Amino acid sequence: MGWSRKLTYVLVLVLMVISLQVVYRAFGSPLYVVSSGSMVPTLKVGDVVAIEPTPFEDVKVGDIIVFREPGFPEKVIVHRVIEIVDADGERAFITKGDHNLYRDPWIVKKADYIGKVAFSIPYAGGLSIFLQPPINYVIIAVIIALMLIEEFMPREGSKA
Repeated sequence: MGWSRKLTYVLVLVLMVISLQVVYRAFGSPLYVVSSGSMVPTLKVGDVVAIEPTPFEDVKVGDIIVFREPGFPEKVIVHRVIEIVDADGERAFITKGDHNLYRDPWIVKKADYIGKVAFSIPYAGGLSIFLQPPINYVIIAVIIALMLIEEFMPREGSKA
């Protein structure tokens, strides 16, 4: 396989990965990777949780939910509902990580709610935690560089 064909192959793979990330960011992902120890022993760092699209009104005390941290919508949290309250005339949740000593300092409203945890797959997301930016970009750059070096290095027995 020639160098241009290898480069095209790598570029197509990179574009596919970027496209998947864009789709997940735009439409939401049914899978999330636990990235902190706040839910130990129930959930551990690297576990993958699958989201069940449970209506906000059906969530009960004791359910583990996924939500955007109020005030920081890019940060996703997986914690347990410990109380259902009325916040400015609307239903809301007080949450807490199982391993945390204190409840969370925020109240989760419907706008921040993503879904309820249906099940988890232990340690299945460990690699994705490792491959977060900038490490994933470095790995892709190294692979492309190695492919180019291999293509342009003279081979034994060939004339340069």
